[in-house]
Amino acid sequence: MMLHFSFLLILVGAFVTRLAGERGMLHVREGEDAVRFAVADGTSATMPFTVKLNKFHIVYYAGVRAPMDFVSAVTITDAGKNKVVDGEVAMNKILSYRGYRFYQSGYDEDRKGVSLAVSHDPYGIAVTYSGYLLLLVSIALFFVNRHSRFRRLQDTLNRLDKPLRTHSIHVCSALLCVCSLPVAAVRSTGSDAGEQTSVESDPKVLPREIAAKFGDLYILYNDRICPLQTLAKDFAVKLYGHSSYKRLTAEQIFTGWMFYYSSWKKQPIIKVKSKVVRQILGIKGGYASLDDFYGSYNEYKLEEAIGNIRRGATTKDRRAIEEADEKYNLIVLLYSGKMVKMFPHGSNSVLCSESGDICSESDDICSESGDICSESDDVRMGNDGENCGNGNEEYIVWYSQGDSLPGDMEDNEWLFVRKSFDYIHEMVVKKDFETLSGMLAKMKIYQQKKAGRFLPPDSRFKAEKIYNYLSYTKFLAMSCLFIGIVSFLLYCNRLINGCRVSDRTELVFHTLCALVFLYLTVVIGLRRHISAHTPLSNGFETMQFMAWCTVLLSFLLRRKFFMSQPFGFLLCGLSLLVAMQGESNPRITQLAPVLSSPLLSVHVVVIMLSYSLFAFMMLNGLTAVILSFVRKENTVQVERLYVVSQIILYPAVFCLATGIFVGAVWANISWGRYWGWDPKEVWALITMLLYSLALHPDSLPLFRRPMFFHVFSIVAFLSILITYFGVNFVLGGMHSYA
Repeated sequence: MMLHFSFLLILVGAFVTRLAGERGMLHVREGEDAVRFAVADGTSATMPFTVKLNKFHIVYYAGVRAPMDFVSAVTITDAGKNKVVDGEVAMNKILSYRGYRFYQSGYDEDRKGVSLAVSHDPYGIAVTYSGYLLLLVSIALFFVNRHSRFRRLQDTLNRLDKPLRTHSIHVCSALLCVCSLPVAAVRSTGSDAGEQTSVESDPKVLPREIAAKFGDLYILYNDRICPLQTLAKDFAVKLYGHSSYKRLTAEQIFTGWMFYYSSWKKQPIIKVKSKVVRQILGIKGGYASLDDFYGSYNEYKLEEAIGNIRRGATTKDRRAIEEADEKYNLIVLLYSGKMVKMFPHGSNSVLCSESGDICSESDDICSESGDICSESDDVRMGNDGENCGNGNEEYIVWYSQGDSLPGDMEDNEWLFVRKSFDYIHEMVVKKDFETLSGMLAKMKIYQQKKAGRFLPPDSRFKAEKIYNYLSYTKFLAMSCLFIGIVSFLLYCNRLINGCRVSDRTELVFHTLCALVFLYLTVVIGLRRHISAHTPLSNGFETMQFMAWCTVLLSFLLRRKFFMSQPFGFLLCGLSLLVAMQGESNPRITQLAPVLSSPLLSVHVVVIMLSYSLFAFMMLNGLTAVILSFVRKENTVQVERLYVVSQIILYPAVFCLATGIFVGAVWANISWGRYWGWDPKEVWALITMLLYSLALHPDSLPLFRRPMFFHVFSIVAFLSILITYFGVNFVLGGMHSYA
């Protein structure tokens, strides 16, 4: 009763918000007062107080230009109550006053004005949040209540548990297959590539230890300061599809293109999947060399196709053509030196907020206006002419050798930035690797001196290098899939024969599962430490987390649900296989300001946990269908699987419901509304309602039939696939990770 009443209360809260609430947009310029805001229907509403913008500033991640937050300092003047209130509006930080809530929505190009979303909902929020609280309480009480159907199903499962005969089986040969086949697959991939590249001699490269020292330098990449090794790995994966080529490291590939361009341009290292692109380039295999991109008269072969795309003409396999052109341009950027932004520079002067006069570091006082730019909190490093902000807005500018350098750079530093790579190239030609090693050490000292406190901590820097070596998603995905298939067939065979798997075999699978879980935990933990936020912000990270969830669930369910072990391996492998689609390991990025909320972790964790449980139900149903098809006498096993799925159904649906409503609270905090009819929101609601049907077997007798429920579990999982993959890759929306 409490559970159903909570949904009713949530709907009542939404209805109250619809009737009594106001939503609109307030635009205010710095130093101005605003008392009216624009409503969505084109009218305006008056507030019982005025809002004045004192200052707007962007908070950047340390040392880079990636925005971490947008902050508006405002003053509310309430003449009726004779009150003056100072406050701040930021992403995920609401300013509330007298039932009015203000959200950071946008800012003017000159940063002298902001747009604040306004929500006035004096009654609806209290009613809706009461519904959310009642929902959580009723879910908790449901699992505690001894008379709930969930507890009755557990008792039924205990009665159905009959001791099965133990059938001993040697698993040594299976384990050898498990360990060898994925490796063989990886080696096969490498040998295929090797056959295609065997017509060319091996490219020139730096010694591995020297190339590794290049990877140990700092670089600004993707709005983040990280090891050059990270850029090198992404570059190799983008070009070739793997982080190594002919047993060369990513750093050797990267530096090879930098210093041995003539040798590398003949190497068929650029992966081309599209037949259309292969025809344009005139190649037969799946890999092209840079020379293949040029015709007999040195013309760029993709020029016409790219021109047609830019003119908006209909082009066959447009995405593949753009991808091939992107790979070509990556090489051009690297060879020109513009990709490698590894020279930090901090200006000795900044601009003041109003006059634009230059502040001297020696006296920190602007020459004409007298405004103070204290070095301790208001100095913005850089020379791009932006206004003084607060300490959180400090950043430095990173340059490549080919960039236009600032005029205030000292002569010695200017020469170092302009000529260091020329000197390095000279040492490479002379093969004077001892001097080269010393030069790289000096370059790192220069970076540490100029970037200073903006550099990531040593622990984070080293963790990223370890992560780059450990992250082998493809190998793990193929291994888990193979183990899952082998164990699934083995367990199904034992069910059909009425005997259980031997303890020794189960121990082997449990050990392998523990190793996979440990590996994923380490990798996700490293990614968390490197990015400084919970790694749940893109498709790769969420699917990796789902893989972790499935392995964890297979441990927790293994005593009552004997098929959990093969299911865990299968789902882990499939999740990782999806994660590696497109880019095999997407870049670690700074978290977008709107995602910087603890509710992100709660929202994604419970949603992905529910998806994992629904996936277990789907595979459970598939197993029951197979058992029923193979032998009609397997009614006891089919019924047992039905009870297991019914038990899993409750936490799965409740986790999905909790995730949806946590997301609604997050949306209300971020944008002032609970629901935006985004495609993923809609499909998540459809999925919850669809699976909720199975929670009512007394009202819907069909769900009391085991085979119907198993088929339903298989078909209903299509809704999960649409919710996640359909939205990401087809429907789009703000929840899309594609």
